[in-house]
Amino acid sequence: MKRFALPIALLLLALAAAACASRVPATQVVLIPTRLPTAAPPTDTAAPPTAAPTAIPPTLSPEGTGGGEGQNGPALVWRNVTGDPAVFTVADPATGATLATFSVPGLAEWHGQWVGGNSVFYLDDANQVVHRAGFDGQVTDLPAVNSGGPTFEGAFLPSPDGARMAWGTSVFVPGNAAGDTHIQVKVANVDGSGEQTLLDEWVQGESILPTPMAWSPDGRSLYFSRVPYGIGGYILFWGGPNLYRADLTTGLIAEVLPDQGCLCAMSISPDGSTLAYMPGYDPIKLVLRDLSTGVERITNLDAAHMQAGSVLWSPDGKSLVYTMALSNPDKEAYSIVRVDAATLAQTPLVQDDARLLETVAWTDANTVWLNAATAAGGVWRMDATTGAVTPVADGQRIVRAAR
Repeated sequence: MKRFALPIALLLLALAAAACASRVPATQVVLIPTRLPTAAPPTDTAAPPTAAPTAIPPTLSPEGTGGGEGQNGPALVWRNVTGDPAVFTVADPATGATLATFSVPGLAEWHGQWVGGNSVFYLDDANQVVHRAGFDGQVTDLPAVNSGGPTFEGAFLPSPDGARMAWGTSVFVPGNAAGDTHIQVKVANVDGSGEQTLLDEWVQGESILPTPMAWSPDGRSLYFSRVPYGIGGYILFWGGPNLYRADLTTGLIAEVLPDQGCLCAMSISPDGSTLAYMPGYDPIKLVLRDLSTGVERITNLDAAHMQAGSVLWSPDGKSLVYTMALSNPDKEAYSIVRVDAATLAQTPLVQDDARLLETVAWTDANTVWLNAATAAGGVWRMDATTGAVTPVADGQRIVRAAR
């Protein structure tokens, strides 16, 4: 049986890009042609094709969240970057003031950690069991979240309230007539009851991990992406090449976003009506796709920045922020940009900063939380209007909240 650890699978994803705008369905596309706030009014036109990128040699990316997306929510949690036990801090999402702390011994890796409700969910690296650690420090095993063998070959995502769990698995079974890789997506209550199998498929010659990406705001659907793994590269932000929606009542699966030929950062608006995703290359694009009509509005990112991701919606859904990078491993720098969701006008807030500050959570109208994507870590607070940043917790890193 093939074995792969989830963090390796995600960090070794293919950084492929292709003509993304040319692959969207035949629906209305509105192109916003410039990234500056002074951009001309949008015109109705088809988006031009984008060039495929040149190969990026394998190298080490900066430390940090791995481009994981943050989410608005009542709980803000961070943990120490190094040390055993892992010490988690529950903080006020507006001020960063400490509300509670608890520890989890033996948790060394950063993969497979999510906040859902009043708990942190994580994969135990030693015994390959998913656990729930309450903010009171009580730890519970979740043995139902598995891939059928001794190693958890998959990815999981708790619901935002922590009551349910979704997980996708990819298990190599050589010699099987139906295909050599068995992929599944399941959901269940957090205690293992009410388990549903949403996807059960055999594929041949494909390295695919069906990865839960988000829950719908009403909790009735699960979004997942068929994410490739196994090819190295200098990868700073995480995402998926496509998106599917599984109805948890009927079990039906619908394609939401066709394959874009890249690992697109993506985020669904708080009201569930709009998908923001970031396809393309030279330049990268920000696309807002109406999930009911398929209509897309598009704007280009600054062409000097070769990678982008960590796109977040404001709590009211009227704005977004994202992080973009020069993609220069010898002299990396990150920028943070705010976007008006109605006009797609863009306002730079942090420009080419060597501290590598990355957007992780937008918790109220004025507060965006950042992780320093460096080995030393660090949690920062950013004013969502002015872009002013303030250090809050050295040597810490925010744990992503379920979305």
